Formats: sequence, C-alpha cells, structure tokens
Amino acid sequence: MLPIKDYQFASVLEYLENEEINIVTPTEGFEDTQKCIRLQQTYVYIAFIDKEKKQNAYIITRKNNVFESQYMRKVISNVLGNNKWDWSNDTEKEETAFLATLEKSSSYFRGFHVC
Repeated sequence: MLPIKDYQFASVLEYLENEEINIVTPTEGFEDTQKCIRLQQTYVYIAFIDKEKKQNAYIITRKNNVFESQYMRKVISNVLGNNKWDWSNDTEKEETAFLATLEKSSSYFRGFHVC
C-alpha cells in the first residue's frame, strides 16, 4: 500500500489495463481474492479510497499466471516518472527515503491484519 493521489492511482490503473497480458477486474474487496487462491491464480490486489471514502479496488491477474519480481514497484515508478524501482540497486539514501515513507504511512495501516 502506498500513499498516492487519485490521479496517480488512475494512471497506475490505466497502465495496468493497457498491458495486454493483464486481466483487470473491479472487486468489492479482499473477499474476491479467495477465488484467485482457490484457482491458484497469481494476483495483485490494488485499492484506493477516494475523497468520498469510497473504495475503488481491483484484482489484476495475468494470462500466463506470472508476475515478474517487483512488478508493481516497477509499474508505479514508471507512472510517477522514476526509474529507480530495482531495490537491488538502491543506494542507502534511497532505502532511507523508503523507510521514512513507510513510517509516515504506518498510522494509516493500523488495524489492518495481513494473513
């Protein structure tokens, strides 16, 4: 989860929809991920809560059932105009900036439980 603006989320969604290998499906919430699990489909769940507190959520699957390593990091970096998505090439400064962003975002995610 990332703290991004609505227009940035829309750009990420458009990027995902324009890749022919992706299948982008609107969803009501996490419950729909259970279908992917039952079918042994690899998936990415993305969601954005807009100004009216409405959740816009999607499940992305792939026709070949494979997502490359760091796929979403690469997508978001490309959309935001930053090509520094490869964590293995991060410098200490970039890692520190990531950890600072994570710390700032942590209060938003309190109460979320990850299985």
